[in-house]
Amino acid sequence: MRTVFCLAGAAILLVTLAAHAAAQACPDVTGCWQGDFAGNYSGTLGISFQQTGDQLSGVVTANVAVPALGEAVGSLSGSAACAFIDFAATISVSIASVQVAYSAQVTGDCMAGTFSVNGVPGNTWQACRVSCCGNGVIQLSETCDDGNTVSGDGCSDTCMVEAGFSCVGQPSVCTPLVCGNGVVQPGEACDDGNTASGDGCSDTCTVEAGFTCSGQPSVCIPIVCGNGVVQPGEQCDDGNNVNGDCCTADCRLDPAGTACTLSGSLPGVCDPNGHCVGMVGIPTLSQWGVLALSLVMFVAVLRRRSGIAARRR
Repeated sequence: MRTVFCLAGAAILLVTLAAHAAAQACPDVTGCWQGDFAGNYSGTLGISFQQTGDQLSGVVTANVAVPALGEAVGSLSGSAACAFIDFAATISVSIASVQVAYSAQVTGDCMAGTFSVNGVPGNTWQACRVSCCGNGVIQLSETCDDGNTVSGDGCSDTCMVEAGFSCVGQPSVCTPLVCGNGVVQPGEACDDGNTASGDGCSDTCTVEAGFTCSGQPSVCIPIVCGNGVVQPGEQCDDGNNVNGDCCTADCRLDPAGTACTLSGSLPGVCDPNGHCVGMVGIPTLSQWGVLALSLVMFVAVLRRRSGIAARRR
């Protein structure tokens, strides 16, 4: 019976410790936070954190309540020791750059602490977690941010590019994808300035089979095997549609080593580049020419020597 009570007590202790550990789990501050600061300087504060393990990175934006200073922006780096964070940032304002060191205690979705400016303490700050979407800055998993959380304008209420739109810049400027305007936009493979099919660029701005398109507006030309130009989809193009010359009638390379015929009906083999070359041990036509020329010159030298010897006699 005592053993049963001991086991039960141990189980209760483990459950209690697990619950306590869960309650004390270290927060991840990744995301956007907004708040304010006071002390030697005062104003509003916006922070975008990216936490990887115990390392922090991100951006600090401070709107200082002094007209001559205005908005100050800087990159941050620091560390997190569970619910306590430390980070520093070099913040650039209109008249100078300052070194700001922050520390804070994180409690739920808010944090509060102190900061120093160029080593001078005496300032406090606080911020709470907010949605990053809608602040005009592309952050974390966002693909756009047009400064609002309205859908239907190209950038959705969750800051994702909507179907049928292209978004660029910060804040994002979104424009509809229009096939036929002569500009190749995201999602289009071509745009020839019209929405007619059959000309190489279809009515949905995709390249049609048998064509290759380039430029803006797109210029599309048929892919023609045998025109001497290697086009998309072709491995070779030797200017004809004849088999047996290492480049087939449909502009595919014959495997290296395939038998072929050289000029003069001499046998050859295909090399890896689609050229018909002479077989080892069998001279090509040009090699025969060199041999013949060499033989003629040799005979001429012999005749000349014979003539000189006859005159000396």
